Amino acid sequence: MRAIATASGEQTASIREMVDAINDVDSVAGHAVQAMNNAARSVAALAEQT
Repeated sequence: MRAIATASGEQTASIREMVDAINDVDSVAGHAVQAMNNAARSVAALAEQT
């Protein structure tokens, strides 16, 4: 029984770590999208100046 409880606890910890990693990737992706949108707006603004 202890082995099952230990394995279950380890699995729960692993799942939490995976969720945290996914959240980190989501955050980085969101920042990348914002940066690309800012770059696109800057390029459009430059294009209007020429």
